[in-house]
Amino acid sequence: MAYHIDWVVKASKLCNLRCSYCYEWDELADPARMSLDCWERVLTAVRDHLDSARRWEWHGGVVQADIIWHGGEPMLLPESYFEAVLALQRRILPAEWLSSGTVRNTMQTNLYSVSDRKLALLKEHGFSFGVSYDHIGGTRLSAGGAQTEARVLGNIERAQAHGFDPGAILVLAGHTAPHVERIYAALKGRVRRMNVLPLFNGPDARPMQGTDISRDAVIDAMFRLFVAWIEDGCEMAVDPIERYFAAVLNRRLGLAMRPYDRESHGDSVVVVNIDGTLRTPGGGYGSAPIGDLKRQRWAEIPQSDAYRRSLAQEGQARSAICGNCAYFGACNTYPLFADDDGGIAAGKCRIAQPVMTMIDGYLDEIGCDDSIVTEAFETFMHS
Repeated sequence: MAYHIDWVVKASKLCNLRCSYCYEWDELADPARMSLDCWERVLTAVRDHLDSARRWEWHGGVVQADIIWHGGEPMLLPESYFEAVLALQRRILPAEWLSSGTVRNTMQTNLYSVSDRKLALLKEHGFSFGVSYDHIGGTRLSAGGAQTEARVLGNIERAQAHGFDPGAILVLAGHTAPHVERIYAALKGRVRRMNVLPLFNGPDARPMQGTDISRDAVIDAMFRLFVAWIEDGCEMAVDPIERYFAAVLNRRLGLAMRPYDRESHGDSVVVVNIDGTLRTPGGGYGSAPIGDLKRQRWAEIPQSDAYRRSLAQEGQARSAICGNCAYFGACNTYPLFADDDGGIAAGKCRIAQPVMTMIDGYLDEIGCDDSIVTEAFETFMHS
């Protein structure tokens, strides 16, 4: 029942790649960085929020926060910038939080360019990271138009030599969806886990030819990935496939999960833009912020009109969409709010529910009775 929150911090939008589907496309050449003053406000919010969360009773006082350096490409930030922010962390956050892992640093990176010296600095300060990687060439190009896949794989091996154990982040789009089985096979054994993100909404200026994808194609690719994963023995962690499978098993076993409800149980993810404005993960590209750390302390934000409106909108969506779903209770409802896939606006769970239904059908097809499902659940929970 531990409470965990991810602070996704947009430290800079500058990037050395030009991935055509990137939702930050319009800002990838902007060298601006989050100011140290803004970082101070972010870290103060992290501290104040965990202080208040420690008093909540439902999690028994066990709390944790991940500060996720995001972009753009955070590896482009100079070592002096990392050192300045880490010094702020040591000044603002209790030392025992940093030493015990109550607050951790992690990063989403394209890992196209990184020095051994920077890897050593990040390792010294306990960073972990996930690497954005498509395996299929032609889309994740450098700013100069070069292919990136081989170089990124080489840098993953360099990072592993420094003691890192990175995961991979795959964008499920028009160029990757037809090849999910091949991508899974290529990553298995190279990385510890694979996160699959359906194509996000973004600015109209993105050159989407070859990467745009229909929801039906996303659903089909997710299901094919599930089949590849389960027939391979579930040897690598794959999100959200694991969550979908768990919901199906929960339903068959009559097990219930606590619904994702920010009002009752606090935020799980807060996205902090470079200017200090805050958004929820499913708020969408260009959505209204739920707060602004330039002019608000964290304690004020949950009481603000913008934040309360976001809670009301999520509550209405949970009731109208999740409440009528066969997997309500077995699924914790988070998939509806996790990604900007347009589901809330469309009034339906556009990916998770159809994939869960297909997983259920697959289990029926292979003759999974209650005893087999129970065994699968126990194996899954202990893997």
